[in-house]
Amino acid sequence: MQPNINQSAKATAGKPPIEHQKPLNRMPEVIMPAMPPLGLIMAIENWVKRRVVAWRGRRQQRAAAREAGNLDHRMRRDIGIDQ
Repeated sequence: MQPNINQSAKATAGKPPIEHQKPLNRMPEVIMPAMPPLGLIMAIENWVKRRVVAWRGRRQQRAAAREAGNLDHRMRRDIGIDQ
């Protein structure tokens, strides 16, 4: 059975001829990288590490000051803490 010419003409109606169609696997107009530069990743990672270390240090200092504050004057003098 031969295909009806009218049916194939309807199927391609409104579409440019095959040789003028853009290929489906063409490069996108806007290229977005899959991953930021490694230098940026390392800079962010180091910044976060420094912030965490600083936070832990402040937390330990506050805890030590709180413990020392809970001691009476005689105990502080015995261990050499001057307030």
